[in-house]
Amino acid sequence: MIQQVGFKNFRRFEEFPMIDLGNINIIVGRNNAGKSTVLKALQLIKGNLNTLSNISNAKSIFASMKPMFIFDVDEMAELHIDNFERALYNKASRKEITLSANLDGFLFTIVLDGQNIKQNNYYVAVPYNFIELKNSNVHITFNFQTRDLHLEMKAISNKENEEKIAKLSQDRNNYLTTLDNIKNELREIAPMFHAESGSSLSTSEMVEMISKRQKLEQMQKSYQKQLDATESEIATIESTTLKPISVDIKNLPEFSDTVKVNVIGQIFHNISNYVHMQLNMDKRTSEYKEAYEVQEKLKNVHDDLMTEGKKFLCVLADFEMEYIHAHAASQKVIYLKEDRNDTLSRVLSGFCKARIVPGSKEWTFVKKWMKEFEIGADFRILDVESAGYMLKIFDEGEDPECEFGMNLADKGTGSIQLMTLLLSLAVIMHKNKRPEGYTPTVLIEEPEQNIHPMLQSMLADMFLDFWNQDDWYNYDCQLIIETHSEYLVRRTQLLVAEKNYKTYQEVNENNPFKVFYFPSEKGKYPYDMQYMPNGMFANKFDSGFFDEAGHMHMEILKKSKKG
Repeated sequence: MIQQVGFKNFRRFEEFPMIDLGNINIIVGRNNAGKSTVLKALQLIKGNLNTLSNISNAKSIFASMKPMFIFDVDEMAELHIDNFERALYNKASRKEITLSANLDGFLFTIVLDGQNIKQNNYYVAVPYNFIELKNSNVHITFNFQTRDLHLEMKAISNKENEEKIAKLSQDRNNYLTTLDNIKNELREIAPMFHAESGSSLSTSEMVEMISKRQKLEQMQKSYQKQLDATESEIATIESTTLKPISVDIKNLPEFSDTVKVNVIGQIFHNISNYVHMQLNMDKRTSEYKEAYEVQEKLKNVHDDLMTEGKKFLCVLADFEMEYIHAHAASQKVIYLKEDRNDTLSRVLSGFCKARIVPGSKEWTFVKKWMKEFEIGADFRILDVESAGYMLKIFDEGEDPECEFGMNLADKGTGSIQLMTLLLSLAVIMHKNKRPEGYTPTVLIEEPEQNIHPMLQSMLADMFLDFWNQDDWYNYDCQLIIETHSEYLVRRTQLLVAEKNYKTYQEVNENNPFKVFYFPSEKGKYPYDMQYMPNGMFANKFDSGFFDEAGHMHMEILKKSKKG
């Protein structure tokens, strides 16, 4: 899940501070306010991070890494950016773009260098200048131009050692308590052995008291010995526990490295190579001493660092994204399989390839919302002579197995728009049946097109139902919805109000919705509207969104009074 996204010098934004995303994110604002910029940034980050590769055969372990950032990534949809010049903020003081995304607590920041791009020379790919990797344990920065790497690593707790220390600490406390009790007893009986105390003990009683003192002194020695051993063991464990480190690696020696992994994996692999490489330099020099110290520090954290590297790679591997873009509703009877330019043709092809069948959870989801959106009661997709598909809609009471039904094209553009959306979501649900699971971030652009206001508000319920599917693997999927629909937003407020939250904390912990408003005024940043427990927003929209209908109504009233 994408927890945060931010960028600099990208499209219309000189600075776009990191925003904290939620589960169902709704992005609103005027035209040209930068709403689609967020979607484009996320697609570029996803498309490039998952395909970072080594394109050079140079010998240096870091000089060999010269990855290029591609602007015409077409994995999900046409981005219409194409090149660095179109992506760059038009008033940027420096030809440098920064893109950042926090994926489940793992921060990936990419800095792109366009300084050497000549004017009017439009590059679809530019070199990486800098990459930053950061999570709760590790912080790595690597400069592709200077080949300098900086690494910081916090002390990573060892659960087994922590449990040992906890048990030993408890034993130490018990020994200390017992020793205190022994000392107190010895202190109490000490006066009886001094003549000036005037002890009236008989000979037998004195013998018994001497015997007691001897036993207490023996116990004292025994417990003190156990205490010393325990404290020594604690000190030994603590001395071998990983300590925080900070190292800089510069001017690295060259050696052959043929590992074929993406650049992020290559960085961790090359650190491992550096730890084990022979330092072929004069041991009397400061350069040797510095390199030796760095190696020794890295040796102590090597295994834990490689574990962190695997975590970064796993997060990248799990980073999935789907894009349902705004599109025209084509009123065709037959949707050709070869027509890659028609959105519904592609969706029908994907639905059929997924082999989603009547009665399945995905099919049931589509049927349920077909009824809610007044499209029909059921549907069938017919394969027409292997050349295309026909999408038939059936009303309540009609048998899809016996009756011909109505072509979707005859239902109108709103129904076409909704069926495209529902079938797309069903395919995403179906992908989650993979053994490894599938919980993508789903980007949805203007789902309200051609839809009646009442039905626009129901989109909020449908998105919530989709997000609430109980079989999402590991964690919930994420939705990022770009919209102009105040009805959709209003409905989310009512859904929040119906929960009867008592505190802001309850809202923040349990409410899946977040609304971000993008001001059109230059220099103003997007902000979270922040739901209150009663469903109202803590922040305000600019004029022209929620209040536009009210303004028009007031104008009509004024005109009618004058008339």
